[in-house]
Amino acid sequence: MKTVALIAVSKSRGQLGHPRSLDDRLGPCSVLEHTLRRVASIRDVQEVVLVAEDASSLDAPEAINGKPVLRHDAPHLGDAARARRRRVRRAWSTNAWRGGFRGATVWDELDPLQPLADAAESRGSDAALLLAADWCAVDPDLCAALIDRHAETPDAMPLCFSQAPPGLSGLVVASRLLRDLAQADRGFCEILAYNPKRPAVDPISQEFNVAVPAAVRATARRFIYDTPEAIARLRSLHDRLGDEAFVDADAGSLTDHARQIEVDAPQARFTHLPPVLEIELTPRRRACGPVTPQASIDPARNDFALHHFDRLAEDLAGRAVTLGGIGEPLLHPRWPEAIARCRQAGAAAVALQTDLLTDGDQTPDQLAGHILDADPDAVFVRLNAESAETYRQAMGVDRFAFVVEALQAVFAGRAERARTQGLSHACPLIVPTLTKTYDTTPEMEHFFERWWQLADHAVIHRFPQGGRGGRALAADQNPVPMDPPWREPDPWQFKHRLTVLSDGLVCLCHEDWLGRGAIGSLDEDRLHEVWRSFPDFDLPDDWRHDDSPFCPRCFGFASLHAAPSRAAVSV
Repeated sequence: MKTVALIAVSKSRGQLGHPRSLDDRLGPCSVLEHTLRRVASIRDVQEVVLVAEDASSLDAPEAINGKPVLRHDAPHLGDAARARRRRVRRAWSTNAWRGGFRGATVWDELDPLQPLADAAESRGSDAALLLAADWCAVDPDLCAALIDRHAETPDAMPLCFSQAPPGLSGLVVASRLLRDLAQADRGFCEILAYNPKRPAVDPISQEFNVAVPAAVRATARRFIYDTPEAIARLRSLHDRLGDEAFVDADAGSLTDHARQIEVDAPQARFTHLPPVLEIELTPRRRACGPVTPQASIDPARNDFALHHFDRLAEDLAGRAVTLGGIGEPLLHPRWPEAIARCRQAGAAAVALQTDLLTDGDQTPDQLAGHILDADPDAVFVRLNAESAETYRQAMGVDRFAFVVEALQAVFAGRAERARTQGLSHACPLIVPTLTKTYDTTPEMEHFFERWWQLADHAVIHRFPQGGRGGRALAADQNPVPMDPPWREPDPWQFKHRLTVLSDGLVCLCHEDWLGRGAIGSLDEDRLHEVWRSFPDFDLPDDWRHDDSPFCPRCFGFASLHAAPSRAAVSV
């Protein structure tokens, strides 16, 4: 069986659009050289092929470790619409091997697949190991195990993967399957994510998943030399291990050391902001039913002042930004400008979280047109129902027909604009969401199946109470317990999101609807300064995981890092 390594190459930017250079040095070797050396050390890889727009111009050796390093020109890699869609699908899940929209995996970041399939065919390969040029810490032994697993029964297991964190494991795929996926313009998520149209056992329980140690699997960090956080992580690992040890480090060693670095220097995790930022443009909302926070509280705060974006600009770069909070962003008089300001600041992706309910007499078509003109990357539609009656009960307004018509108009308008502009893929991605309550649970399964097929994703949320215990702001409407049992937080627990309320208060927890546990304010500091000072946050002694304004996970993070001499953790 002939196996080639196909390496997708973008010279100046990562696959998700972050600026970086493959010529950066980690010790005596460049990022690209580290990737090539690791891949060429894999026994059953016969050839290494660099796939790039102008592959012939790449500064790379002709051979390494006795393996030829070949070039394959792929002039269509620069499709801007496809690159945008690829980036947006993964922007809210960059640290996970899967979990993006439609279950997009880290290997879907290698889209488009056609150039890779063409390269595999040109080399006459039976199978391909896929990765990108900035995966400079990829584990050769793990990749070899994938190749071996595929070789055992190539027809039964045409694709083999592992659950290692992004950047530590390639993907092995039969060349014929790669060709079929490319021709159908499908991705690996079609195989590796749940699909209601084809219910099946989760691929992680199948033999084509090569098992990795639990500690490796649980390390939700990115090991690709692309985002500022991941670059800093890889540099810290190189400094800690030294040149020789870094070159030979496997996935287990790298994840162990990455966690230990964070334990030894917990302050370092506050150098970079979490990858997702949620900004509340207004607390106002037309929906007021029991599924909404407004049914339980009256948040008396002003709309978000857009001058805050002047202070936020450097902090939005490279982040996924959701304009949402507990209010309806479309009620902010300058919401299109907010989207534009986020994009100007270099946000990785910008989403609207909306009920599609505004003031005034807009028709569904007009509302859809305004949204498409503003050009967000994604629209999270809080639909919360499959019928008019359930919608009225949950949302407190009788507007289901209007919202569905507006949603349909967004779909239609997006398709028409893509057609007239000649775009290969259209944005915004459209993601209907449902909050699971006593009222909405009977329709939950139908909701998910319908919108998974019709939209770009579908999400089921648990009902948030705005806190826990005596500090909860809303009575629990979850039909079954949704939180796992409390356990002592891991010392390397990761914070995925920060929330900025419309009055500028910065909240650790998205359930802190009133800012009772705010960690700072944009009126006083820039966002990164608030984040860096979090270890000085005074966590009250009487707050517990089951009695605080935070959800248990946020409380667990706070109990590790906020005023540790006073933090109270209850089992």
